[in-house]
Amino acid sequence: MSIFDAAPAKTGDTFVRHNPNYLTMFYGTDQVTPFWVADMDLPIADRIKDALRYIADRGQSGYEFNSDGIFAMISGWFARRHDLTLNPKNFVPFPGVLAAISLLIRELSDTGDRVLMQVPAYYQFGKIITLPGARIFRRH
Repeated sequence: MSIFDAAPAKTGDTFVRHNPNYLTMFYGTDQVTPFWVADMDLPIADRIKDALRYIADRGQSGYEFNSDGIFAMISGWFARRHDLTLNPKNFVPFPGVLAAISLLIRELSDTGDRVLMQVPAYYQFGKIITLPGARIFRRH
């Protein structure tokens, strides 16, 4: 049996995707099966839970980022998985995916250019395309 064979139990209505009122507010009906990135139907891996416990138990929190270690891990993964050599020294850290995509759109497009967006998509992707003056080219 794999982790994809059984979904974690629904625990009350604190999760947006399980709350009929929220579903109706977003979709006009609660008769939908929403698939959201932030609401996974997979159990949390033990290694992730252990890492979270470690951080909670050390009693210190805040922003931290070990870019050298993370970039080396990403480079190693691409080498093993795709036989692709990436130099971790060429990686550029960003505070998030949206910031990185936004910068690329600003740098690589001009006002009025059309930028492809596969839909359905996270609503913020549309904003980061249109804010610098590009237009959305929707692909369904």
